[in-house]
Amino acid sequence: MRSKRWHSYKRLLKRRIDWLNPKGRDSDIVLTTRIRLARNLKGYKFITRARLEEQSEIIECFYRAREESPLKANSAFYDIDMMEDIARVILIERRIIRPEMAHSEMPAAVVIFRGEYVSFTVNDEDHIRIRSVAAGREVKKAWEKVVRVYTQLSQRLDFAHNQKLGYLTCSPANVGTGLRVSFFCHLPGLFLTDKLDEVFKTIASAGITIRGFQDGDKQNIGNIFQISNQMTLGLSEDEILYRTENIINQVVKAEQGARKDIIETDSLIALDRVHRSFAVLTNAYLLGIIEFISFVSSIRLGIDLGWITGITYYELNRLTLYAQPGHLSASISGEPTEFEVDKARADLVKSALSNAVLA
Repeated sequence: MRSKRWHSYKRLLKRRIDWLNPKGRDSDIVLTTRIRLARNLKGYKFITRARLEEQSEIIECFYRAREESPLKANSAFYDIDMMEDIARVILIERRIIRPEMAHSEMPAAVVIFRGEYVSFTVNDEDHIRIRSVAAGREVKKAWEKVVRVYTQLSQRLDFAHNQKLGYLTCSPANVGTGLRVSFFCHLPGLFLTDKLDEVFKTIASAGITIRGFQDGDKQNIGNIFQISNQMTLGLSEDEILYRTENIINQVVKAEQGARKDIIETDSLIALDRVHRSFAVLTNAYLLGIIEFISFVSSIRLGIDLGWITGITYYELNRLTLYAQPGHLSASISGEPTEFEVDKARADLVKSALSNAVLA
């Protein structure tokens, strides 16, 4: 049996996060493309029915598979129960683990690869969930990263498969391919032109799910939405990838058209929102996370439309991540209060926008 060791949040904060660099296509609208592949080991019960000993054995299976493969060279293995609470929050904010997994009492683990482009969790809802993330609209690139990891693991492990149904997963919604494709999109143009509902209704009829900035929440916070496929049964991986990319192309074109309309016919309202948001963010002494996300949406739109200069997309992406409560709390000594975190956020934002200029 391998020995566990304690994991400090400081190690996580030092990790390079390559997907913050917006090098992908349409990255002004599609912030990230994320792909998740769910699998379960053959001969083991689903995680919700497995006993403690079996749950621990599942972790050991994936630990050994990683140790014996080239995956070990550029990845780190973390036992969730050996992490500080703040470290778990940081992983939630980076969307590497789910809140349910962070708070679960069952043994679980996560493997994170260099640059955080790809990771996989063990003993989440399924035995393993491989996740990849790419900046912009990059379905092929994100899928290739998942495939590279999955190929190495599948050479050493057998996954539960049914000839009629496909790959077996804990949730019926994931049975078949176990593949989920998600796009995090910034859609202020559709919001300001009152076209969001129309576009969402169209893509929902094609089997697409729309969520808000926070998982499970449909509330519009900062005009950021998670758009993903709903079912995986009866479709091949290639069909899911093709369909979701076609749908996101429609969303991108609709947002581009809405932004064009704003510039040509209704720029004053958008310009007012950008200037008001800039004024608040550069002068606030206290800044809550929800209002920050809402205001930074206008800053991003201002950059998109050429109304704000002096700050890059990369700097804004990094600011959006490091202004999250967990990341901020980790930079403050002791156990900071909400007041102290809001103050630190306001200071961080003012510093990040110090060279930004309204055109």
